[in-house]
Amino acid sequence: MNSLRLMLSKDKVAYLYSDCPVEEAMKLFTESGYGSVPVIEDNGIYAGIVCDKDFLKCYTSDDLRKNISTLKLKDIITNKRSYAINVYTKIDDVLLLSMHQNFLPVIDDEGIFIGIITRKAIIEFLTEKNDSFGSVEQLPALSNQHNIEKMMIAIENETTGYKMFFKMYETAMREVRTRLETINEFLTYKYNRRPLHHIEYRIKSMKSIVGKLEKKNLPLSIKSIRENLFDIAGVRAICAYLNDVYEFAGYLEMQQDIRLIKSKDYIKHPKENGYRSLHLIVEIPVNFLEARQGLPVEIQLRTDPMDYWASLEHDLKYKPIRNFNGTDISSQLVECSCELAETEKKMQNLARLIGCNEDVADDSWQKSWV
Repeated sequence: MNSLRLMLSKDKVAYLYSDCPVEEAMKLFTESGYGSVPVIEDNGIYAGIVCDKDFLKCYTSDDLRKNISTLKLKDIITNKRSYAINVYTKIDDVLLLSMHQNFLPVIDDEGIFIGIITRKAIIEFLTEKNDSFGSVEQLPALSNQHNIEKMMIAIENETTGYKMFFKMYETAMREVRTRLETINEFLTYKYNRRPLHHIEYRIKSMKSIVGKLEKKNLPLSIKSIRENLFDIAGVRAICAYLNDVYEFAGYLEMQQDIRLIKSKDYIKHPKENGYRSLHLIVEIPVNFLEARQGLPVEIQLRTDPMDYWASLEHDLKYKPIRNFNGTDISSQLVECSCELAETEKKMQNLARLIGCNEDVADDSWQKSWV
C-alpha cells in the first residue's frame, strides 16, 4: 500500500502561498488556532511548512521585527521541502516520519502540492479492522516499526536522567580512549614507533538499542538497558602488528580498576565469514559528580589488514553483486581473510627480525609502568 490511501486532498486542507505577507498569515494562525500549515509557490510547487515558531522568530530577531510589515512567508520558513513525501512513499516510512511532525505534505512527481497525511489518519489506518485497510495484526512489520518509535519516545521520557545516563556512557568511552592513548605513549617509547594507528568510537543509537532489546524480548526501559546491554559505548583500536593487539589487551587487563567482563578472540578463532578481531567487554569506573559507577565498554582491537577486510566485507555485504546471477562471494571473502592473515604473520616476523618489537627504553623507566 502507498501513502495515497491516507491522504487528505489539497481542497480539504488549509495552506498558504509563499508570497503571503507575514502579518496576514499571523492573523490566520490567531483566528484558526493552527500550529503549522503547508506553504506553496504561485505555480503550486510545495515550498515548505510555516509554523508558530517561525512567527515567534520574527519578534525575537531585531532584523526581522523592524521589517515585519514587508516580510513574506518565504522569508521566514525554516521547514523546507525535504519534509514532503510523494504518493509512492511506503507506509513504513510514513509511520516513521509522522513521529516527528503533526502532518506530512504530499507532492506529485513534479513537486506540486496535492494534500497532506495527518497523524489522525495514520492512527485510524493502524486501528481500522475492515477489509479495505486490514487490521494491525495483518501488518506486523508496520506495527512493529511503529511500536519501536513509540518505545523510543517512551524510554526517552521515562526519566529526567535519560541524558545523564548516556552522558555517563560517553564518559566511560572517553576514559577507555584515554587509557589506550596512554598505553600507546608507553609503547611508543618502548619500541620507538607508534603501535596504535588510530582510534574509532561511538555511542549506540537509541533506535539500535530499542531494536536489540525487542529482538531479545527484553523490557524496554533504562533499567533493562543497564542490565542487559554491554555495547552501548564502543571503542575500536587499530594497531600496526598482531603482537600489538594482544599487548594492548594485556596492559588494559593489568589495570586494577578495570574488570574484564567478557572476551571473544576472533583472531585465533575467526568467524565463519572470515572476520577477525579481538573483542573485550570491560567495566571501567566512572566518576560523575558525586557518583562513582562501573560501566561496560566494548573494545575491539584489530590490525590494519583486519580493519581493511571488515570495512570492505561490510560494504560488499550490502551490494547486489552478492547474489548477482546466483554468485556467492562468501568463500572468496574467507579466502581473502586467510591471505591477509598469512601476510600479517610474515610482516610480524619481519618486524621481529629487525627489532621493531624489542625494548629500546631505559629499564628503570619501564619498571615504573609495569
